Amino acid sequence: MSLMREVNTKIADLISSARDIDPKIIRFVLVGGANTAMTLLIYAAVVLLGWGVSVAVIVSACCGIAFSSILNSRYTFERKSISHSMSFFGVYVITVGLNIVILNYFINEFSFHRIYTQVFLVPFFAVLTFVLLKLSDRYFFVRADQR
Repeated sequence: MSLMREVNTKIADLISSARDIDPKIIRFVLVGGANTAMTLLIYAAVVLLGWGVSVAVIVSACCGIAFSSILNSRYTFERKSISHSMSFFGVYVITVGLNIVILNYFINEFSFHRIYTQVFLVPFFAVLTFVLLKLSDRYFFVRADQR
């Protein structure tokens, strides 16, 4: 009986803490999940067609940037200005560049699989992208009345 009470308490605590999650994080994860699935499929297709991993990252990232730019700017971050779009693009240039460098390093130095390595790198870059987008909002796009 006390075990059930403890389980119920833990569930209630989880539900309560879930209410405190920033809705932007939830929306970013949903958009990111769809974007990740799409870009990984495009990446794998380009690799399997015989193109290099750097080309595959760039092609899949361009598709992903277009997809997530539209959804994240309107749905997640509610950005509508060109300056915010430039920030979004800049963040993705940084993360795609890092992705190419790290992916090639693991493939060339350790002979890791070209597709599986990217699958394992994606969560890291998703978190990095979210953090960089939040930082760009906080430090570069502060409204005049918030300074």
